[in-house]
Amino acid sequence: LIDIPHRSTPFTHGMTFYKFRGPTSIQPTSLFTRTVMTVGHSKALRAIYSVNNFYPPPHDDPKMKTGTFAVAVASRFGSGRVAAFADSTIFSNFEIFYPGKYEYLLNTLDWLNHEDDSMGAFLQRCGLLAAFGLLIYLLVATSSPRRWLEILVAALLTGWLAGVIVRQVEARRVAFPEPVSPARAVFFASKADEPAYGLRTFTTDAPYEDRFDVFVQWVLRTGAFSAFLLTDEGAHTDLYDHLRSAENVDTALAFIARKPEDLDQLRALAKGRGRSATRWLLLFSNTITAEAAAAALNEAGLAQGAALEQVKSAWPQRQVLVESGGRRLEIVAGAARFSDQPMGFSEKVTPTPVQRALFDEAFGLVDALFLPATGVTTNAPQPVANATPPIPAQP
Repeated sequence: LIDIPHRSTPFTHGMTFYKFRGPTSIQPTSLFTRTVMTVGHSKALRAIYSVNNFYPPPHDDPKMKTGTFAVAVASRFGSGRVAAFADSTIFSNFEIFYPGKYEYLLNTLDWLNHEDDSMGAFLQRCGLLAAFGLLIYLLVATSSPRRWLEILVAALLTGWLAGVIVRQVEARRVAFPEPVSPARAVFFASKADEPAYGLRTFTTDAPYEDRFDVFVQWVLRTGAFSAFLLTDEGAHTDLYDHLRSAENVDTALAFIARKPEDLDQLRALAKGRGRSATRWLLLFSNTITAEAAAAALNEAGLAQGAALEQVKSAWPQRQVLVESGGRRLEIVAGAARFSDQPMGFSEKVTPTPVQRALFDEAFGLVDALFLPATGVTTNAPQPVANATPPIPAQP
């Protein structure tokens, strides 16, 4: 797990933290290679390709190296660019929606597709050579050791200050690339330490009826982009803000209320980062009553008047689409039926007929969420009527 400092770089722009799964290490050997991410307090062994990432577990070995290792690097070679990262599973379909994954992938692709100005690169090299030449001239022009020390200290301070200025300018210029085609995006609002997702850990002890990893993962099968929106104070929301403001992207917020106390988080979300959201997918567990949910939505300003009766009609185990105050709310009561236990908690699941019907129902939730309102046109891709999702391949 890597906590990203708030000082942005082109690669870590918009990221709060980042999580690798069993990463390998990369040893930069060129002066032109830039280390993007490192993992500290690590153990490194030789690669064993006859087994997967986790078995057998690594044991202490006399040949083992310990310390800080690079897990992502970038380099320029000739007129091209090269980026390397340590573990391909971080971009797999069961990992890509976790915080930081899309951001890092978009940032990297944007950097790779950036073309240097040939004249600018030439001037940079000339400027660097001129600086070294000036330093050598000043050192040769004086014979005083004290003057040498003053010149070296001044050169180091100048280099450090130049680096600070370059990083600040770089941070201000960094941005996500603009979408080039219409898209739909569902952001699942959650705290970074939410145990049901294990966002900040590699494992979770939460019961499967509280986990919705499979549901979040299968949203990708609908053609919608699924990701997490961290609700913690100070967490980055750059990607959500970027896609929400894009003209050809339709966005929605999803929130899962597992316990009655989660309704307070929903109220805060609706009055804070979700204030301008017009599409909401709201899933409520069996422990939350219709009256409690309706009251929370009323206090949050998401539904009023007759819309509250529509909200209550979803109980005990139905879903209902509510249009209220310019917002579309999809209310799902008894949402535990979409948790990992009934949906099949393995990402390699081959659905039974019961699970397949549940998957079709889940697909229908996302499709209905993005259907355009009456008289409203949208550039985002729309679901095909009565489309049947593909059956997953056999494991």
